[in-house]
Amino acid sequence: MSTVGRWQQQTIHSSVNVVKQRQVQRLDSKVFATFIKPDCLYAAYASARERGLRDYWLLRTKSKAQQAKKAIKVVGGTTIRTGAWYVEAEWYLSTSDDQGRKSYKLLAGKVVSVPVVSFVQEKGLVWSHEGRTGGQSILSPESHLALVQHNYSNVL
Repeated sequence: MSTVGRWQQQTIHSSVNVVKQRQVQRLDSKVFATFIKPDCLYAAYASARERGLRDYWLLRTKSKAQQAKKAIKVVGGTTIRTGAWYVEAEWYLSTSDDQGRKSYKLLAGKVVSVPVVSFVQEKGLVWSHEGRTGGQSILSPESHLALVQHNYSNVL
């Protein structure tokens, strides 16, 4: 201390804004599956960024979460294994590159099986404007903020 003075730790945060990321303890997928309801808005971790550079994809559930009785083939060569939790859902397609406009269009009629483990564990997502008849829906700023506060860098 007498030769170098007082030492004090300074935390330097990376460009991904670690301070603002929510410190969320991920629930077991079985527990989170109990919260999933049909005809509700949820997000899944994206394997590729959508328009607007979003790290999540939005989906509308068509069923409650259920366990796979047998392996389910999924587009892209993956499989939902027997016993894993999944939901039937329809994806939303991002329609804007503008960071200020989180607009989406439902890909209605294209029902897919989505594993619960791939969900961003955030419930209560809502639209600020919902285009029910094929129009564009706009994600509420609060829902977008809730989603981006998750840490996308260390997903399963």
